[in-house]
Amino acid sequence: MKKKRFLVFCIVLSFIFVGLSAQATVIDDSTYGSDTYWGGRVVNSSPTHYGDVIGYPDFSLNAMTGTLSGNVMTVVITGDYFKRQGLAASMGPGDLYIDKNGWSVSGTGPHYYDDIFSSSEGWDYVIHLDPNSFTGKIYNINFGDITMTSAPSGYAYREGQAWMGGYGDPVAGNVTGSIDSSSITYIFDVTNLGLGNEIGFHWTMQCGNDIIEGNDPLQVQVPEPGTIMLIGTGLVGLAGTLRRRKK
Repeated sequence: MKKKRFLVFCIVLSFIFVGLSAQATVIDDSTYGSDTYWGGRVVNSSPTHYGDVIGYPDFSLNAMTGTLSGNVMTVVITGDYFKRQGLAASMGPGDLYIDKNGWSVSGTGPHYYDDIFSSSEGWDYVIHLDPNSFTGKIYNINFGDITMTSAPSGYAYREGQAWMGGYGDPVAGNVTGSIDSSSITYIFDVTNLGLGNEIGFHWTMQCGNDIIEGNDPLQVQVPEPGTIMLIGTGLVGLAGTLRRRKK
């Protein structure tokens, strides 16, 4: 019986700390959101500030969710764009860009329709997934090799936004991912990224029909004092219960 009670105690304790270690933040990019990021002048369109999505609604992105658990970050980008899997696959999945010290944006809020992707904003890393194996690498950004958004002649697109490339020196860390009809997922090791308390993200498709950028406040992965007290109280109560049962 003692072994069984000790096992229950350990399981409860493990669930408590797993819950503390995993944190998720959602960056909203809904079409009619009051703070939705637009980003970038629209070429071959009048007016040049098109709104959130260029073209059909099925080019839209809805949200980006970042979850940090231990040293593993999972980023999931959702949207109607991924219903067009053939198009997304033929263009390549697009790269995820990271600012290790939090999101820095230029232009005028709330939509930042004049913002473009530039070195002055402090972007640090690019995460690339191979479109066939969906394994990849983390690279320091080489701004001279970034492939910016573009489109065939006459088509509307947002200019000056990073889509793929910029692969400088690689950074050690595993990268995997996946794509389906609703989302694209990046899973990567942040051990060697030197992250601050916040992290900035950027992602778009080739034409920049919709761009998602924003800030993920990582927070320090240490429980608040009040949380520590609650955990301690709970553990003391659990220990008391086990002692009473023993008697």
